Amino acid sequence: MSPATPPRSQKFLQFVVTFAIVYLATSFGLRYFFPEQFKNGTDAPPETIILTPLQKKVPMGRNFSVKVENRTASGIAMVDRCPDPPLIIERVLEDRLYQVELEEPVLPCSALTEIPALSSTTVDLSSWKYSAFKEPGTYRISLPPETAGAGESPSTEIRVTKPGIFISLFRAFISKPLLNGLILIASLLPVHSLGFSIIFLTVLVRLLLYFPSQHALQSQKKMQTLQPKIDEIKKKHAGDQQKITEATMALWKQEKINPFQSCLPTLIQIPILLGLFFIIRDSNHVELARHLLYPPFQTLDWTFNTVFLGFLDLAYVPFRDVNSWLPTPAHVITVLKNAWLPLIVALLQFGQMKLAFAKKKKPEKDERPLAERLDAQSMMVYMLPVMIFFIAGGMPAAVSMYWTASTVFSIGQQVVVNRKK
Repeated sequence: MSPATPPRSQKFLQFVVTFAIVYLATSFGLRYFFPEQFKNGTDAPPETIILTPLQKKVPMGRNFSVKVENRTASGIAMVDRCPDPPLIIERVLEDRLYQVELEEPVLPCSALTEIPALSSTTVDLSSWKYSAFKEPGTYRISLPPETAGAGESPSTEIRVTKPGIFISLFRAFISKPLLNGLILIASLLPVHSLGFSIIFLTVLVRLLLYFPSQHALQSQKKMQTLQPKIDEIKKKHAGDQQKITEATMALWKQEKINPFQSCLPTLIQIPILLGLFFIIRDSNHVELARHLLYPPFQTLDWTFNTVFLGFLDLAYVPFRDVNSWLPTPAHVITVLKNAWLPLIVALLQFGQMKLAFAKKKKPEKDERPLAERLDAQSMMVYMLPVMIFFIAGGMPAAVSMYWTASTVFSIGQQVVVNRKK
């Protein structure tokens, strides 16, 4: 057996483990952040009516909905209860039920007339969150007796909690500045366009991050110039990962390079993307964001225009119906119609990384096996855009809009860095 065999097997194993971790992390993340699109079906018996909260535990201020699934052979005729919610909301205190005090919904009430047989609908209760759910506790959600007919009304429970320290800090330092910044920009625009507000906000954020981002890109470029020396270290200490790590760290220290500096701009972008996701999901109607508004914006008489350029709905989640895509031609058309913006994000991210790892001199043909050539850099260049495609598709299109504008800005910075000697 040749001395080169152990490192090849180690690198192949590293590739397999990395791929498995990325796949599992992505799957868990999609199911955690987007339970409506990626959750598993319920095991409830057929011929029943099922109420299922999309989130059983909800922090105060967040929007939430209940899925009503009609598994019977006949339709359910719903009673128009506007301005009250279409479902009964009761507070659970010491095993007793109490009617909640309802105020006018913050958004116009739309009557739910019927749920056809063998189908389901999602009832949004967010318009009553500031009255019916104004206190933490457990709430029982049920069908009105006149809808359920004889027998016990189908019901479910939702637990409303006070925001924890993490959510409170996230709202204070991420969600509130982002939302109020978008409102400030939109208030200066003729049609209060959310799309143009996001573009202007992206430019502002990237200008604030310009110098740390530039230092990170320069550090990344300097690390790339050291790659031949790192390859020599790997060849010299083949089979001994500890010595490779020690020698590489010593080289970075000698050249005064911080390998983690290049990760800083990306780490900063993550909470911004998440903050924008929650804002669009819960606050695209400003009336649903009272708990996030600064005092000057508490009495707004307008809301965001979420249609960008006359055709792109920024509140729409492109992969919302992912569980029903296959295999009909209509579902394929749906994919082609809605997947283009996440695809643009993924392609731009791929282009940005190719620029980041570009070499001025064409390398000699590498005869090493594929498993040995698939290092972390290669996996990041080709796997990360694929992950980004599905992540962006599971978020509102507004997040992809920010991601696109931010990546274009990054590409411009990368071009400037690459041109410097």
